[in-house]
Amino acid sequence: MKRALLYAVAAMALNSCGNSQIEKPFVYNVENSGANIPVTIISNVESLSECDTLPDVFAWSDGSGRSTSFADWERRRNEIKKELETFEIGPKPSVGVDDVTAKMDSDLMGNPTIKICVKREGYPSLTMGARITCPKGVSIDSACKLPVMIGMNFRPTFSQGEDSTRQCVTVTFNTNDVIPYTVGGGFFGNTGALSDSAPYYQMYPEFAPKNNESIVGKYSAWSWGVSRVIDALYKLQLPCIDLNKIGVTGCSYAGKMALFSGALDERIALTIVQESGGGGINSWRMSRLFTEKKGINVEQISNTNYSWFKQSLKTNFMGNESKLPYDHHELIAMIAPRAVLILGNPDMEWLCDYSGYTSTIAALEVYKTFGIEDRFGYVFDCKHGHCQPTDLQWLWAKRYIDHFMFNIDSAETIVRVTEDNEHIKFGEKLW
Repeated sequence: MKRALLYAVAAMALNSCGNSQIEKPFVYNVENSGANIPVTIISNVESLSECDTLPDVFAWSDGSGRSTSFADWERRRNEIKKELETFEIGPKPSVGVDDVTAKMDSDLMGNPTIKICVKREGYPSLTMGARITCPKGVSIDSACKLPVMIGMNFRPTFSQGEDSTRQCVTVTFNTNDVIPYTVGGGFFGNTGALSDSAPYYQMYPEFAPKNNESIVGKYSAWSWGVSRVIDALYKLQLPCIDLNKIGVTGCSYAGKMALFSGALDERIALTIVQESGGGGINSWRMSRLFTEKKGINVEQISNTNYSWFKQSLKTNFMGNESKLPYDHHELIAMIAPRAVLILGNPDMEWLCDYSGYTSTIAALEVYKTFGIEDRFGYVFDCKHGHCQPTDLQWLWAKRYIDHFMFNIDSAETIVRVTEDNEHIKFGEKLW
């Protein structure tokens, strides 16, 4: 691990001067606090410079220098966001406050459900349903102000503290309300017909697939949907929910979804990313390098699902990853200064957790620079099934929920666990 860690530190040449005096909020009350900051990026692929190592997360996109001051972070964060949207997932459109309405209802099984309606003038509205579950003995109207965990596609894996008296309210985000998970792209690669009939494409026809190629990836649309669920929670002001304590969690493709949601919405206080693999925490650069050196098959730009991402990501950067002006250590870093816990499974070759580990320790340096490294943790643990967290991972997930969602200061949060799996060991040799 030393070589990879030294690489990340040396490559970014970080310092923390001036950051200790600046307040680092645990969460914000708006989706993007830097939305009105003007940013400039190089959007022409031919004009991008090559960079074989992980790009400097603190370097301005226009090449004018760099800043490690937290006072400049919102500008830099929005540069990363614009690059991510331009080259990888497409835009995540903003929605006006009055364009979202919400009311309490129930689903076909009688479960309490938030009914959400999103309007766009001149286009069909979009309706969503988010099931809400309170801990035993708590009702929607209970004035208890509990944290809420939003689970991706009915998978709110981590939703309670260390004992049954510290449970979160859980809310489920259903991808089918926006763009179904099963529509288009095949499971991996670019096979299978893409459809323009999804509710999201009816509202935003300019984002619909064209010539069987994705214009906007599902991770843009799905993170947009998660933000609309949060809009609804703000609209309803339910007595049982503390709006300053919203978390997201998901595993595998849903782990990617949780990561993008946490990175793109600053109202999310805690992001738990479980086994997200390629297109999640992993560096596109490192995944390709790992494949070339090790000769194993992992998810990368060449073979990921191209309904999840823009087709142009593959067209422009397959085999040319060094020209990406960003990488996914910067996607992780966009969560700063809010809390994030990353959980891995190095035994699964496809996940390529060496690539994910490299991104993770590079993103950690951002938290260290801002003096908030206690808000960042990772547990790459072996010997378990996919999306089946180990006892150690459960332990740390509960500690993160206790600390950041229930304000239990005694709950430890600094965790740096990496199994000496053969793939992680091999990664050391790359540097």
